[in-house]
Amino acid sequence: MFLIVLCGSLWSYLKPANLSPQQTRLVLTNLVYYLFLPALVLNTIWHTEINANVFQYSFITICSISFSLFCIGLLSKLISISKKSLGAMLLAAAFPNVTYLGLPVLENSLGQWTNAVVIQIDLFATTPFLFTVGVLISRHYGEELTKKHILLFFNTPLFWTLAVALALNFFKISTPVIVSNLLTQFTSLVAPLMIFSLGLTLTVSSFQPRYIYLALPVLIIKLMMMPYFATLCSAYSLLDYSHQMATILDLGMPSMLLGIVFCEHYKLNTALYATAAMLTTLFSMVTLPFWHHVLTQNKLF
Repeated sequence: MFLIVLCGSLWSYLKPANLSPQQTRLVLTNLVYYLFLPALVLNTIWHTEINANVFQYSFITICSISFSLFCIGLLSKLISISKKSLGAMLLAAAFPNVTYLGLPVLENSLGQWTNAVVIQIDLFATTPFLFTVGVLISRHYGEELTKKHILLFFNTPLFWTLAVALALNFFKISTPVIVSNLLTQFTSLVAPLMIFSLGLTLTVSSFQPRYIYLALPVLIIKLMMMPYFATLCSAYSLLDYSHQMATILDLGMPSMLLGIVFCEHYKLNTALYATAAMLTTLFSMVTLPFWHHVLTQNKLF
């Protein structure tokens, strides 16, 4: 996975065919967002038993995100932070990269069964929380040129695909072989393309040294305090140990890449967010193996 990230970084440096990393990333992320990721959602939810676990994932996720927001809010009372920088810090510290990095990491470290966990955490907890509370935070601390109702953000390919998949799952409709093969092929492309796109974002230009002092608290809260708080919340859930572990590791992912889009749209401090996202992504290569080891050794429960 690190080699694929490195390939993305080299691509952004060499610029083959004079394509900028922004152009390449835009094409790849939109291809994943509109085609391959919906295929993964459909393929996973269609064949996954939807039970009370989804409420457990949502409980742990929402509590952990709220905890991170509280920590940054408390920090803002102790040090002077501009309004737009505070908005960027809140988004960077609270919302993890549960799908674009969590999906391939958990699949490779724990197994393919974690795809269902990641999809449910994303679609039933993280994304709804982001498109409601996250949007309200962005509006409050930034600007918005066009007024849109929050519910319009749910009119996306992923949510429509989720509705179709839940219906197919509920009515126990079997999958035709040709459809199953197609979905399997599309699903296999999601992880490598997302990891490669992540490498495209790790450029020197996205690193702003003057924002390191503000990004450090985000790094500590996002990669250390948030997953630890998730372990405390998981103790009150009914999940078995393996599903607790998958949930905690997914919430220990670095800052979401979508946050850069939010910062640009709402005129928050995009440079600060990019610095925080880059630092959390780089340091997650250390903290994720650490949490995996700690959880495997059962040292927190």
